[in-house]
Amino acid sequence: MSGVSFRVTLADIVLAVAISRQAERQLAAVGAGDLAEFLEVPAAAAFDVTPAAALAFFRAKGLRPTFSYADMEGAAHDHAFAVAKLMDLDLLAKVRDSLDEAVAAGTPFGEWKKTVEPTLRAAGWWGERPMTDPATGETVQARLGSASRLETIFRTNMQQAYAVEAWRGIAETADGAPFLMYDAVDDLRTRPLHRAWDGTVLRWDHPWWKTHFPPCGYQCRCGVVQLSADDLATMGIAESAEPPDDGTYRWRNPRTSITQTIPDGIDPGFDRNPGAAFVVQLERLAREKIAQIASPETRAAAEAGLASVARRTFTGRAASILADLADDVQRAGRLAKFMAAGVVEYVAASLQRAAPSAEAEVAFAALSEADRREIQRRIAAELAD
Repeated sequence: MSGVSFRVTLADIVLAVAISRQAERQLAAVGAGDLAEFLEVPAAAAFDVTPAAALAFFRAKGLRPTFSYADMEGAAHDHAFAVAKLMDLDLLAKVRDSLDEAVAAGTPFGEWKKTVEPTLRAAGWWGERPMTDPATGETVQARLGSASRLETIFRTNMQQAYAVEAWRGIAETADGAPFLMYDAVDDLRTRPLHRAWDGTVLRWDHPWWKTHFPPCGYQCRCGVVQLSADDLATMGIAESAEPPDDGTYRWRNPRTSITQTIPDGIDPGFDRNPGAAFVVQLERLAREKIAQIASPETRAAAEAGLASVARRTFTGRAASILADLADDVQRAGRLAKFMAAGVVEYVAASLQRAAPSAEAEVAFAALSEADRREIQRRIAAELAD
């Protein structure tokens, strides 16, 4: 037999066993929380975003006491900060404020935990105790504060805040760098499908990112890398021919009994891109402020500047169409109605010649026949340009 041969002695085997046992003892000495902290990727590392920049989205949230994680779905989390079973508004505000400080300073989980855990313990929000479910009136043994819950609260809010700000930066620089590459951590904690998505390259406005922009679930540490055409050439990679198609599953909300279709590999509530929704919200607020400018010349210049940014995205183009349609004597009322997330999603999907989601179809169908006809006319004109 040709090739390189290896001679293994009994002494080699004894040494290997000794090293293995030593490693096992060291691993056993490390607590689960410490091991997770060791393996953790900071939220800021998943996206090229500074802590200060991530604050805007987090500080825009209000407070909403909830009993169950399922009491708030999807877009509701963009507007309100909530911790399941934390019904005390003052205590909820303290947790939110502590996270605000952590986001601003880029504080790691271990340090944040040291500051917030004593506050929760002192308030009696720790461990388990009986609580009455306001929706059913039943008394249940509720799980309150714990180390694992604090980790979920911290990482979910941190990662979402960074992801939202990352999307704003992506939208602003998309002309020069229009591609996104899914970037999984690829270690023993990475979900199998997230590992399979690693290296997927698609245009930043591809519909796949509407449901697969990280974080894609609780404790998800994935991120994206924004690339230009030159970057792809230098790295020797190409845009993916098709996005991953891993199927879907049906999830029934235990509180509302509403059933949703969610892509496999995505946790319920994470099948959306909060950054895109936040951009629409900011554009809406900007348009409302622009409408109050007294000088016609200044107002026109501000509208042109907003349009130059907004129209880079399908969502932005949809928001522009709907805002223009709402610009009449009933503007305030129509704007709120047209800017509903489902209506914006319907128009954005139509501009991409893609099928809108069932939720978007329902939202669009709820408009008056005249409004639907006018929106369809504007979509057709946009596609003809």
